[in-house]
Amino acid sequence: MHFPTAENGDQYGSAKGKTTEMLNKRTGGWGRVKERRRVIWTNGEFDPWRSTTMSSELRPGGPLQSTEDAPVFLIKNAQHADDAFTEAGMKGAGHTINPEVVKVQEKAVEIMKRWVGKFKAPN
Repeated sequence: MHFPTAENGDQYGSAKGKTTEMLNKRTGGWGRVKERRRVIWTNGEFDPWRSTTMSSELRPGGPLQSTEDAPVFLIKNAQHADDAFTEAGMKGAGHTINPEVVKVQEKAVEIMKRWVGKFKAPN
């Protein structure tokens, strides 16, 4: 991939000498993912970026397995960012939405409601 310097002079990290190893050292790489809680991971089955996500077949140990605190959804017949569109928004634009996306969105809302319901405000 080629990421040229932007007109305003901004550069991507790789243009500044940043490396994958540096990022993994700072974030813990794939190894710390299991520590994450209350994160919903979504990917489209046909997302061209899928191999860089938690649903990657190339991920050490294979795709991340779903848990109650960190559910993983691989949306059938979906592409990159399909889950960002809502049924109401697509109807308003004269389009339909993948029903698999709707199912995952509804499930994600249920999960978030459950998590919020467990929240305890600090004293």
